[in-house]
Amino acid sequence: MKKGYILRNLQIQKIWFGGVGISSLFSWKKVIIKWGALPGAVVDAKVVKNKKDYIEARVFKIKSIDSQWVDMDSLKCSHYFFQPNLEWNLSEEGCKIGCGGCKWQILGYQNQIKLKQQLFEDSFRHIWQNIASKVEPLVPAPWVRHYRNKIEFSFWYCNANKEDKPVWGFHKQWEWASLVDVEHCWIAAKKANEIYEVLKDKILKNSLSVYNPVNHQWVWRHLMLRYGFGTDQLMVVLSYATKNLSASQKKELSKFFNELGKDEKLNSQINSFWLFENNGLADVVRNQDVKWKLLFGESHIFEKLKIKDVEISFRISPRSFFQTNTLGAQTLFSTAIDMMPQIKWEIVDMYSGVGTIGLSFLKAWVGSSLLGVEVVKDAVEDAWFNAKINGLQNAKFLVWKAEDVIYSLVMDGKLDNMDLLIVDPPREGLHKKVIKKLIEIKKRVDFKLLYISCNPVTLARDVSLLLEWNFKLKKIRPVDMFPHTYHLETIAVFS
Repeated sequence: MKKGYILRNLQIQKIWFGGVGISSLFSWKKVIIKWGALPGAVVDAKVVKNKKDYIEARVFKIKSIDSQWVDMDSLKCSHYFFQPNLEWNLSEEGCKIGCGGCKWQILGYQNQIKLKQQLFEDSFRHIWQNIASKVEPLVPAPWVRHYRNKIEFSFWYCNANKEDKPVWGFHKQWEWASLVDVEHCWIAAKKANEIYEVLKDKILKNSLSVYNPVNHQWVWRHLMLRYGFGTDQLMVVLSYATKNLSASQKKELSKFFNELGKDEKLNSQINSFWLFENNGLADVVRNQDVKWKLLFGESHIFEKLKIKDVEISFRISPRSFFQTNTLGAQTLFSTAIDMMPQIKWEIVDMYSGVGTIGLSFLKAWVGSSLLGVEVVKDAVEDAWFNAKINGLQNAKFLVWKAEDVIYSLVMDGKLDNMDLLIVDPPREGLHKKVIKKLIEIKKRVDFKLLYISCNPVTLARDVSLLLEWNFKLKKIRPVDMFPHTYHLETIAVFS
């Protein structure tokens, strides 16, 4: 069976983490279906890889949907990849349809919660009997629409092969080289949508064209918007290229930026407007070679979180990492505090970033002091600033490889008062070397461990290893921060 072959009338029997669907052929060979698998749906799928034990395919056409799962009234977005009564491979309509960012919105939120609970339990099925009594109910998201505080749009063409119509939006889920012409994003903050529409109109009417990542010609590349839900402040980052522009084109670009800078409506709505001159080859908003320029406003915006009735402020700059769901982060951190035993002494945050979790805990009267360790220097600078503006003088941060410096401090007897260790690793989870060091640290200091995970599959692997080494799981709870997607946060507390 060759790549590109169409498998007809496959029924999605199960959804696995990552949003992939599982089906099978008459030969009982498993088919792993990506890009739009919905529970119970019948699809045609195009073969991507044919392995010995399984076939990897992507959705080519949705033939039917399961009414027990699908709620058509919940489908708000006109750009959603599946529109009833329309063929899958469209031409004219293809400019508006094809966004795969919120694949689950057609399920209705209660069904999404049900499915995420199943995915969580499936991830832990090999140790479920050991943890079932420790599992607490899934915490739903506070908002299911307009919850993202950060969104990134791209410039490109509706059909890259023709370069016929410059558009602004998101890459199509099945055609990287083409964009969906987005009018409104239902998970982006409302104010971000409003400014997006204004800027989109101004830039696409400009004589300078969108950047072509194939031949690296022309100008407009990306737009990033960041919104502070707790402050109503908005940051805009406009990314553009200049490498192959003529002198007259550069003059036209400078003139356009001057016009944007003097626009009264933009100045009244935008608190920080950055220009990123990006001549790099990678299709990303920023890289190490980007030249930054502040067009108008402040160099940063602020965001506020309310944790256990206590407010804490954070500075957000163009380079800052911050949880993309503000209200979801409040729910996540407050839930974590409720799950933990009393923390009296020092908190250590292994991957502290800009201090979001550790400072929130300290501000909410959890622990007596905070040590945050982070390998990214810029993040540590932001963390020190955030501690200062919140009056948290008992917080300090180090630029270092976290597991190494914490291990050394413990072995030198400098962290004998460590009461809580926080880990919030990337999707890959904790490296085995890190877990080994946690085991050694545990022999010297009797600390509690708070593990916040964005991937229940890797968390299940790490929980299994920690249990083998006599860490005791006290509580574990999934938290939904990203409605309409398969993503799921999980809080695990160990003694």
